[in-house]
Amino acid sequence: MSLLPRTAVLIGGACSGKTTLWTALCQGPLASSIDPVPEAARILLQGGFPPPPPEMSPDFRQWAIPFQSAVLHLQLTLEQLAHERAVKDQRPIKLCDRGIYDAIAYHPYGTMCLPQYGEYPDRMGTRYHTVFLLDQLLDQLTTQCDAIRHESISRAKLQHQHLIDAWSGHPRIITVPALSLQER
Repeated sequence: MSLLPRTAVLIGGACSGKTTLWTALCQGPLASSIDPVPEAARILLQGGFPPPPPEMSPDFRQWAIPFQSAVLHLQLTLEQLAHERAVKDQRPIKLCDRGIYDAIAYHPYGTMCLPQYGEYPDRMGTRYHTVFLLDQLLDQLTTQCDAIRHESISRAKLQHQHLIDAWSGHPRIITVPALSLQER
């Protein structure tokens, strides 16, 4: 009898080191125990989804709705595929670089977008066993901390707080302070 894998998710705003830590964990000594789930938004933006207009432009909301819907759909698909692989390969951990409840913080309609995917905020504790909230690396927070992300510093800080609020109902959140990669 095989055990079902537990799902852990790394969350945090821009320049919190999610993808860097996720990559290090997925390639490090624990790699054979982890089935990785990459960040859906990053895949879409690197794969040709039109880049966002300036965040304060009237077109931003029109762009954000289909983009965040695509992110949700892809994230759910990636998590399902990782679950199937983890069960088949008997890997005890699925590690997600972001999770679907980020939509509460990023989607223009917040929680209203989740039910169409059969997801509700009160279920986040069953979908994700543990949430690791990475504090932002404020000394590295610049307008260009990532080649595909273009949030202003104030927007990045605001999104980080929105993420904290969005995931606040999860029963197992571990805050990871802004430390070096090795210390995290």
